[in-house]
Amino acid sequence: MIVCWRLAFFGALIISALAMAGLVVSVGCLNDSNASVSELDISGSGAMRVQNYGDHYRDDSGVTDGKYVYSMDRTWEAGNETVQKSFVLVSSKGGTLLDRDIEMISGAGNKRIYRTTNIEGDFEAGSETTFTITPAGVESSESTVTLDVANGTAKLDIRVMNLTNHGPATILDLQAVGNFTMRSYYNLSYEEQVKVLEDPLAFCFALDRDNIRDTTVPDSLYFLPPGYEMVDGKIIRSLNIPTIEPSPEISANTTQPETVAPAARKERAAKSS
Repeated sequence: MIVCWRLAFFGALIISALAMAGLVVSVGCLNDSNASVSELDISGSGAMRVQNYGDHYRDDSGVTDGKYVYSMDRTWEAGNETVQKSFVLVSSKGGTLLDRDIEMISGAGNKRIYRTTNIEGDFEAGSETTFTITPAGVESSESTVTLDVANGTAKLDIRVMNLTNHGPATILDLQAVGNFTMRSYYNLSYEEQVKVLEDPLAFCFALDRDNIRDTTVPDSLYFLPPGYEMVDGKIIRSLNIPTIEPSPEISANTTQPETVAPAARKERAAKSS
């Protein structure tokens, strides 16, 4: 009996030692990588809403009345990001704005928004996206987004924009209502030459710095009329105005009204009498 107890005791010690060794190994493997990991899985029925905020991927999914299965895996490290997401609805009865699946993907000078709302019936969405940036500053963004509303109804709004120094420029705008299937794939590469969207008011600030605050620049710009000049910041009549002698024709025309007008008045008076 004592022998059996001792064997059990030493067996437990051996098992505990192996378990501890495995734990140490597993922790060591986790510490060897600098990547951060986030995982989420939820399934059920009724109402649900979940929002995820990443550096280059954002998600807003929800249902007000239906069966659902949601899964999200996200890994990010030193500016790089990888996301895998799945959202399935079965017999959704909502059909409201809160019955939705919204995905926003950005990177490599581009922004993509997939907005599906008013989901009713069966719905399935899946996406895989990867964003990387090299030490030289070259950005790469690859994404695949699929939607399946073949056995349901929904509203779809897709907008794809390129980011420029003057703001976002839309390059794709799509709307659909009813039942549909959709697949979207992008593989983009971008090397920043100028900081994108550094400031929409950068021109105004530069104008203020280079003109208004620069004391060497005059406060105002004047278009002086002939015969005037600027002296010590004041506009005065110029003293060096050339004199122009009137021509004989002009002199004759200017004296003509005084000699003609009285005669004309006498003639009109005679006719009226």
